[in-house]
Amino acid sequence: PWAEETLAAAPYTGPQEPPEVDTQATSSTAVLHFTRQVARTVIAARLHARLRAALIAGPAAIEEFHGELHDAYRELFIELVDVVDDPLTTGDQVVLRCALAVPPGVHVTLMGTQNIKGTGLDFVYRWIALDVAIQDLTSLGSTDAETRAAALRRLESPDDPGLIDSGLVAARLTARAPQPGEVELQTRARTAVAARHEARRTALGQRKKRGRGERVVAWAEGWVDFLDGARRHSRAKQVMKDLIDQRISHARAAQAMRELDSRAKGGWLVKAMRKR
Repeated sequence: PWAEETLAAAPYTGPQEPPEVDTQATSSTAVLHFTRQVARTVIAARLHARLRAALIAGPAAIEEFHGELHDAYRELFIELVDVVDDPLTTGDQVVLRCALAVPPGVHVTLMGTQNIKGTGLDFVYRWIALDVAIQDLTSLGSTDAETRAAALRRLESPDDPGLIDSGLVAARLTARAPQPGEVELQTRARTAVAARHEARRTALGQRKKRGRGERVVAWAEGWVDFLDGARRHSRAKQVMKDLIDQRISHARAAQAMRELDSRAKGGWLVKAMRKR
């Protein structure tokens, strides 16, 4: 209760920039992070007090303090580790996990190390999509009408959209006053990106537990996956050929390869049964 009262008394600073692209933090989330940080501060203060007492007491007390410090540091470090153990986690879901791992309103610097396929690759492409969207949003400030129109068309139909870029574009287009002759273009782009953003938000929680019937289907998949593996191999070769022949863009090829990699991790037969 004391944490909730403290946060309720905090001054409201108004809309944040950049805007939220998922949902505003709830009070319970803020309280959780607040009490967690207070607890870590209390532990640090107690360790400082123990150190001062140990320095006065002598070598034996200092040695004992070193053991206490080692144990506390290890526990505090492990408590910060957030393991993403699902190999089918999407890049959007990883980005959201990073955001939820820190208190609301905190600016975070991410250092990414990824593999060349699956979740790690999709995580990288979420930031590439954001960079492309920011470039197009910047182009909306151009004095050239055709440059602005081209940017609006790209924002309406991006190659590989994700959660953060769609949310940012939706917020910026909602706040932007269109130039003369751009009303229809901007309205169309804003409608498309808002629907896309909502679909991405819905997809964040789409993973669900399998029922008994789906577990049987997943077992059967293991016996026929070699057939789908041959199909995936053929499809991958065709994607690369289309990319070399410039029939598809690099972003579209990357998206297709990520989908094939996700399919190779299993669950394709269950998904097919769900659709039917």
